[in-house]
Amino acid sequence: MTDTEQTRSEIADRYGIPAAVLRGDTREQLEAHAAELKGVLAEPRELTAAEIVDHIVNGDRDAEDIVTQALSH
Repeated sequence: MTDTEQTRSEIADRYGIPAAVLRGDTREQLEAHAAELKGVLAEPRELTAAEIVDHIVNGDRDAEDIVTQALSH
């Protein structure tokens, strides 16, 4: 593993971001990109019962998908 790959891996682990999606050539660039991604890849929140019903009624999401998401928490 090269120094750049090692740095990318360390930063990815620290931020909880897959190393393959990080962009940048320097530690500073990789850190900045990781921080940016971390901000937009927030933890999914749990749906309320009303939101679940709305999604099913509107056909936005499959009921099985919603149940799977609920059981994964």
